[in-house]
Amino acid sequence: MDQRVCETSNRDILQVLRVLILDYKLNHRDWPRLIPIVQASLNHTAVPSLARKTPGELFTGLEPPSPLQAVFLGPNVSPSVQPARTSAEIESSLAQLRASVRDIHRAVTDAHLKQTLLNKKRERGDNMVNFDVGDYVLRSRVDEKRQNKLLVTWVGPYAVTASHAHNVFTVNQLVTGEELDVHASRLKFFADKDLEVTEELLEHVSA
Repeated sequence: MDQRVCETSNRDILQVLRVLILDYKLNHRDWPRLIPIVQASLNHTAVPSLARKTPGELFTGLEPPSPLQAVFLGPNVSPSVQPARTSAEIESSLAQLRASVRDIHRAVTDAHLKQTLLNKKRERGDNMVNFDVGDYVLRSRVDEKRQNKLLVTWVGPYAVTASHAHNVFTVNQLVTGEELDVHASRLKFFADKDLEVTEELLEHVSA
């Protein structure tokens, strides 16, 4: 999961707590007593991604209560059973928090889907594309002068200079400077990008 998504959600939680403390004129040390309110708002507020249902409604099948039905004011004070009247600022902060939580779930879902697709590719034996800009590669070439036209010759070396959609990479021939767009299926590693490309190496591979 993207760490930035979690950090954004945490900031939104803090903002909600600050607004609640100010709105209900509570001591800032009493913030743990506000956590049930935040949890209730997340669990019992209808969202578009769930067909305008609440997470709690889908999980339990019960009608959702008011998001801010109970407000805990202190250890010796019973919670109010009457729905609390909320300010516009509280509603706005809670809406932002719900959006952040949706981003977290979306990131988890995307990561799970990507991993599932990668696992399926591995099961099929597909080659995994993992070239980076700066890697050194060889390019496959079918030599038509040979009798066996299916015999592949690897030429290069090339440096990967850009990556594009559909597993296409731009490569630069280190000797001639020729630049080509090549599909990943026609490339293989020559060396990693930490390799020092010397004049002797260029003379050797171009010989």
